[in-house]
Amino acid sequence: MHPKIIQSYSPPTNEELIEASSQLHCMLPNQYIEFLMQHNGGRPVPDTVRGDCDVLKVFYFNHIGIRYNGDKREYHYNTATQTLSNLRESPYPDFDASQYIVIASDVCNNLFLLDVSTADGGVYYWMYDQGEVQFVSKSLDDFLSSFLNNDVDNSHQT
Repeated sequence: MHPKIIQSYSPPTNEELIEASSQLHCMLPNQYIEFLMQHNGGRPVPDTVRGDCDVLKVFYFNHIGIRYNGDKREYHYNTATQTLSNLRESPYPDFDASQYIVIASDVCNNLFLLDVSTADGGVYYWMYDQGEVQFVSKSLDDFLSSFLNNDVDNSHQT
C-alpha cells in the first residue's frame, strides 16, 4: 500500500533537480524524480514499513528546492541529506556513503537511503548511532508499496 503523503512542498523545477544532482554528486534515479514531482517531501500516512528485521517508522520524506536568504539564492535540501554528505568521510570503513542519497528519516534521525549506484535504487535503513545499514527493499517503488496499515503490531518498532 502506498502511503498518503501530507505536508509536501511544490514539485521541484528542472533547475532544482539539476542542482540537486550536482550537490549530491549523482544522477537522481527516475523513480525518485517521479516521487519528487508528485510529493517533494512530506509525512507518510500510514508511517510504518517493515524492514529486514524490524518494523520501521518513516517520520518525513526529504524535499529539494531553492530558497532565498534575503537577496541570496541558496540550494536547499534536508539536513538529513547534509548529514549524509558529511559521511562521505565516514568513521565507518565498511559504509560507502557515496552510493547513497537520503530520502527520509525517522524521529531519531536514522536515515532511509536510496542506492544511486543501480538503476533500480534499493532502499536501506541506516542506524545512525550504530553505523549499521539494513536492507529494506529492492526499489523505491517496492519501498513505497511496503507501508503497513496502522493496525499493525508496532511492539517491535525501531
